[in-house]
Amino acid sequence: MKKITGKKLMVLLTAMILTVSYVTPAFAISGTADGWEFLIDAYAVRQAPVTEEDCQKIMTNLLSMQKELAEAGIYFMVFIPPDKEEIYGDFLPAGYQLTWPDPLDQLVGYLHENAPDLPVIYPKEALLNARNTGAYDGALLYFSNDSHWNFVGGYVGASELIKAIGEHFGHEGGMTGHTFSLQSGGTVKPVYSYNEPIQRVLDKEVVSLDNGDPVYRSYYSTKLDCWPEKVYFAGDSFRHFMTEPMSEQFRSFICVNRYYLDLDDVAAQAPDVFVLSPVGRMARMAFMAIDGFNTAALPMTNMQTQYGEPGWIQDQKGYWWRNADGTRPANVWMWLDGNKDGISECYYFDGNGYCLLNTITPDGYWVNADGAWIVDGVVQVQTEEQQAGS
Repeated sequence: MKKITGKKLMVLLTAMILTVSYVTPAFAISGTADGWEFLIDAYAVRQAPVTEEDCQKIMTNLLSMQKELAEAGIYFMVFIPPDKEEIYGDFLPAGYQLTWPDPLDQLVGYLHENAPDLPVIYPKEALLNARNTGAYDGALLYFSNDSHWNFVGGYVGASELIKAIGEHFGHEGGMTGHTFSLQSGGTVKPVYSYNEPIQRVLDKEVVSLDNGDPVYRSYYSTKLDCWPEKVYFAGDSFRHFMTEPMSEQFRSFICVNRYYLDLDDVAAQAPDVFVLSPVGRMARMAFMAIDGFNTAALPMTNMQTQYGEPGWIQDQKGYWWRNADGTRPANVWMWLDGNKDGISECYYFDGNGYCLLNTITPDGYWVNADGAWIVDGVVQVQTEEQQAGS
């Protein structure tokens, strides 16, 4: 694979960092159907007209990026999540109806017509079809009081991107089918979650110490029939609801906040696919900024890599063991001394890296409520000396 030089990479990818940052709007549009909320500034940005000059400049920028990436053996794709207004615009009150022609439809149509070899995925029709047909038991695709799509909408969007990648690399089939359940509680309703466990492992995470945002996540799939490509996905907040199905589908999946791209990491990872994904209302600014050639990516200030001392980690799904390099064991037994008393117990970790508790392991052994291997009710242990001699 041809290597991207440091200078070329800076020109190629730093340009995606916007000089305009998203600010949470102070108020929402009132008087909507069924109590839905739409953000006034998001609506205004999305409605701004697009000119042919804008379209030409954006096309030039994206084609230039495609050419540079292709020379490095990386397949470049553009993925644009539709705004909430695009799918539930009929809920907007009088005076806030969408204009026609739709500016984003114009831009996407221009790129499809004038740059047919540039993959631009805009899953508006798939989302409208899912809504109109009541797919997924009629689940909503976006939050009613938030501008983002939810897990169901993100799943529909991910399926369109996965399908496009599969077609390019000649894969049959598609993503794992999942069903969803409505969860109670929370301030953003309705909240849906997957009914089936996602088959992948979080390998590395970089989070913001300011707000806990997972700026960078690297996964590997444990699904036996996962596709072999490595995908590097740079998006905004809509990326969170695509991460699970995307990371399950591909051998390796990296998801990064596009405002904090680590350009050296992109080069080092040498992905098969690079996806640039600004949400619809931000797409024009993101693509126009490419020609600005920003001098440097935003530094990862106030970030923390989830590497460190080995030890037990608990999250909403259970317990897992963090190795010193940030990875976690999966589909394996491990002798571990969690409390550092010099005595280790043996634990089994499933395909997602979680410790099995109070059950029989796949190879037929009992573990207790703490996950430790037991024989006739007795916890099996090893001392440091025994482990050293084994």
